[in-house]
Formats: sequence, structure tokens, C-alpha cells
Amino acid sequence: MLVSGNGCVTWAEQYVPSGIAALLVASEPCWLVLVAWGFFGGRRPGLRTALGLATGLLGVALLVSPEGATRAG
Repeated sequence: MLVSGNGCVTWAEQYVPSGIAALLVASEPCWLVLVAWGFFGGRRPGLRTALGLATGLLGVALLVSPEGATRAG
């Protein structure tokens, strides 16, 4: 998974901006939770899980957004 995952991201960054690639990689935990819940009979994500996923995704979005970078600097 390390070689294929990082290799695919490296290849994709030739065609998409690195910020978009970062957001796609950061959305992976959301997909894992939804797939586990929807297809494998896992428990429904609770409030803490949803808040944690949203906080992480919003944090990455803030880091890669041009407006967020100019406000921080």
C-alpha cells in the first residue's frame, strides 16, 4: 500500500494541484468510516467520530487554501 498509494499520489500531482491532492488524501478516513458502516455492517459513526473527521478535513483545507495561507503569514 505504501508504494502504490504514494506512487499514485506522485503520478496524480503531475496533473492536479498539490492542494487538491492533499484534500483527496485527507478525505480517506471519511471514506473508510463510511464504507465500514455502509458495506461491512459497522456501527454508525457517532458524534465524536464525525466531529473528528470534519475537524481534520477542515484543518487540511485551511492549510492548503490560498486565503488561509495569506492570513497566517
